[in-house]
Amino acid sequence: MEQLYKSLVETHKKHKQPIILLGFSQGAMFACDLAYRYKDDPDCPFIGVVAIAPPYFSSWRVSDLVPCQVPLVLVTSPQDKNVSAKESQKWWAHFTTTHHYESQKGHKTHFPAELRNLVYSVFTPSNKESSRTVT
Repeated sequence: MEQLYKSLVETHKKHKQPIILLGFSQGAMFACDLAYRYKDDPDCPFIGVVAIAPPYFSSWRVSDLVPCQVPLVLVTSPQDKNVSAKESQKWWAHFTTTHHYESQKGHKTHFPAELRNLVYSVFTPSNKESSRTVT
């Protein structure tokens, strides 16, 4: 994980582009964990996380958390038989700004226009709103 993070920091320095982490299922869990793990690094290039059906696993106790400042767009589905929405929503404790999108597609990567619009609105620099938004 550390080597990947160093590579992302170097890529960010070279190309001067912010990074949004995007993951599905275990990849989403990894993206959430990566953003949280390096949240205090002044070189951290992450401006947010889009996590689709992330299972929850964390070595941090929720009572000890200092939430990550980058926004999280969390995508869950009540039809998901692999990762429950309740399990994924445990990631909310790790982030100060969270947005929720409820999909009806189960455990699938699904990026409809409504979700794309939410992601765009959250990560547009002029957006200053921070809330737990359910669409």
